[in-house]
Amino acid sequence: MTEAQERRFSLLQNEWCDFPFILELYGIDLRSESRFLRHFQSWAQMRGGTEVVHDEREIHRYRFETFLQTLKLLPKKWGALRLGMKVASLEELLGKLGGAGLVFCYYPSNDPTAFVGEKIDNDILDLFEELRFRAFSDHNHFCLRMHRAIQKRFEFEVEPEFDITSRSIYPDKSQWDYAHDWDAITLEPVSLQFQVWLDLGKPMNLRPDCCSTLFYAQERDLLREYVTGTGEPDIPPELVGAVHGAKG
Repeated sequence: MTEAQERRFSLLQNEWCDFPFILELYGIDLRSESRFLRHFQSWAQMRGGTEVVHDEREIHRYRFETFLQTLKLLPKKWGALRLGMKVASLEELLGKLGGAGLVFCYYPSNDPTAFVGEKIDNDILDLFEELRFRAFSDHNHFCLRMHRAIQKRFEFEVEPEFDITSRSIYPDKSQWDYAHDWDAITLEPVSLQFQVWLDLGKPMNLRPDCCSTLFYAQERDLLREYVTGTGEPDIPPELVGAVHGAKG
């Protein structure tokens, strides 16, 4: 691991983390979100007075995620991946919607688009009658059809966010998976197919942190003991060969 990756891996195994890590992983600059922090602290006080922010520089990450879960919110950085697109494209889309009188404001933060609804994919889907009652085979199919509909309706080209593992093993771009989550260690985008869930101590009510299959293959000796469930994840033969060749 690089020094930055080691730092993140260490922080992921603790309840508390610093504000810069929240900015890295979630895309939220807590230093400029005073209203959100007051709301978060008041919410915690109503539930037993537990400390959730320390010295204006550290935050209890597990309770931060629980708070977002309670409010049914996602950081914009994560919401963009639910639509398989880069954050800039989601920002442009929200701007287009606002210009058309469709206000998608999920939380009254200093940045009105810092947070989006956890069901933003359904919210956007509902705007397109031709997609509303269509069944999608998987996240890739959903994103492909959604991007085409957005480009046709709002006349701008969506910039997709593709999974780091499929990009590394498939030269044909048509085989790349759309990303759905972020690798919590490398900060690379990961798809549903090529992600590995890690048991780093988070409570059961929260989704486990994950890394890409690519990174797991590179750091297998270290990460093997942290994999959730039983047994190891499947690693594509193409990836095994690429990793061994790089180490070779």
